[in-house]
Amino acid sequence: MTTVELVAVIFTLFSVIYAANKSILNWAYGVIGIVMYAIIFFERSLYYNFLLQFVYLIQSIYGIVEWRKNKSNNQNTLKISYLNIKNRSIFVDISIILLILYFLNITQYTSLLDIITSFISIIATYMLAKGKIENWILWMVVDVIYIILFFTVGLYISAFLYLIYFILCIWGYIKWSKIIKNEKV
Repeated sequence: MTTVELVAVIFTLFSVIYAANKSILNWAYGVIGIVMYAIIFFERSLYYNFLLQFVYLIQSIYGIVEWRKNKSNNQNTLKISYLNIKNRSIFVDISIILLILYFLNITQYTSLLDIITSFISIIATYMLAKGKIENWILWMVVDVIYIILFFTVGLYISAFLYLIYFILCIWGYIKWSKIIKNEKV
């Protein structure tokens, strides 16, 4: 394990913990993890995931804006909700189109797992920024794939981290479910 990987692991771990607790700090810790993982992915030739870090950076800025906007509307924290039927349909349609475009772009420098994780992660991060509980389900899927991907390229500590993320995603989903349930009462 390199120092860069250790820093990436620590900061992204805290980012997920803060996200599960609805803390805006998740975005700040995430940015540091993003920079570190960009370095790692470039060094390991995981180019889609390298490029994904720049998307994450933009999404992190968007997440900060969204979460602060909710606070400025007399809410103490982000309002958590489920996607409605229309938005679920839109996400499925966009997902299919993007997945087809990604598959058409597969080159010798990319792997199928690299592409799938990049694609699902973009959608999950957007859902997190919007406070949609389904983001945790997508992150669970991504975490399982990342465990496989990282193990196969020798990033064993990161693979273990994504196992922890998987557990934290279950915790985040349960916690956010309870918040929604309590808000309905």
